[in-house]
Amino acid sequence: MGKEKAADGAKKEDKEPKAPKARVKESYDGDTTDAAVVAAARLTHMFSGYLKVDDILGYMYQIFLHIAALSISFAFAYIWLLDLERRQDPWERASVNFMTGVLVNFTTGANGVALSNITEGNNTSFSKADATAATYTLAHCGLVLNNFKMLHIFLLSIFMGTVITRTFKIINRVYILVVLPTQGYHHWEGYETPADGEEEKDELHYSMRNWSETKEGVQHSKIDHMVVIMKILTFLFIIIPDLLFTVCAMYTGVKVLGVSVGSPYKLAKQALKASFLFKFPKLYYTVFTAHNMKIYLVGGEYWIPKTQEQIDEEKERDKDVDRDGQEDLDAWDMWYSWGSFFAKVILGFSLSILWIYIKEAPKNDLEEACKVYRASNAHQAWENNIWTPTEFPNAPNEINATNIMQKIFYVPRS
Repeated sequence: MGKEKAADGAKKEDKEPKAPKARVKESYDGDTTDAAVVAAARLTHMFSGYLKVDDILGYMYQIFLHIAALSISFAFAYIWLLDLERRQDPWERASVNFMTGVLVNFTTGANGVALSNITEGNNTSFSKADATAATYTLAHCGLVLNNFKMLHIFLLSIFMGTVITRTFKIINRVYILVVLPTQGYHHWEGYETPADGEEEKDELHYSMRNWSETKEGVQHSKIDHMVVIMKILTFLFIIIPDLLFTVCAMYTGVKVLGVSVGSPYKLAKQALKASFLFKFPKLYYTVFTAHNMKIYLVGGEYWIPKTQEQIDEEKERDKDVDRDGQEDLDAWDMWYSWGSFFAKVILGFSLSILWIYIKEAPKNDLEEACKVYRASNAHQAWENNIWTPTEFPNAPNEINATNIMQKIFYVPRS
């Protein structure tokens, strides 16, 4: 009797499909990008009878929302960038060369004149253009001498870390699109359905409304395959727009931080404004994404199983190795535990330093020229006149232990 039950149990196990092991597992992020990718994968089955009208319209809406959110965010970042360029950034090379020329022509040598003494009048030999150039140069010298370069590097590295995190995610989604199989694993060799010929019963497998597990433990919100044509469309209309927006927002953000000199308060405020650019698409997801899709993404994941051949190769490779119950340590384990953190820190600070010392080299040159002027005889003669105000109203004394808190919380007058 016991032998018959054991035999029946063995036959039953032979009929059941093998449970696949995951090769890639990546949870969905709550944003328009993953919502659109999931929608595109599900729309593959639009003509197979698995989706109802509300499912089709819901998935199409998610793709439209993603494209609309990125288009509006891109337009906002680009208009902001054009405004920065239209105002003629004073730290560009042409402007810096002009101000450096003013400092050299008027203030150096034995007959040098302090910038504040270059005024238009009947008693002077200076023109209105000379006076305007001196005032413009003096104002920007006052700002650049209060540059707080180290704080700029720190805030820029945080912003660049945000950019790098978003870029890593885009690269990861491209990788997932490439390795996603074109068919579900139940069509693979070794994962076939039971021998009695019954086909897989997954009428609700692709519906947006079905976010729960079945009694067999199958998670319906997993993405485990996508046809080639849908991969191409996803790359062109979902991934590429995300990448273009990231590049535009990054360049706008560093330009915003680049023109923010004069006080730590202004620099910190502009850093927050720059970081807000990347929150635009997330806000569209939070406000406009369908309720069912939000629930659908919770607990779901991109799930790519190993083939039976890969599993057999691992078994052969593990025969001669004593693992002590430990799984193989692969590159992804190291990346997700500590590698990504170090990559973001190193890249964030490296890119920030390169940007400030190479791209913003004109600003640094002007700072050095203004320091030379500050030590010149012309400026020192002005400073020694106790009956006149300070020539650099926007450049307080050098930072020290006494005034550091005042500098941090300094709010310029409007």
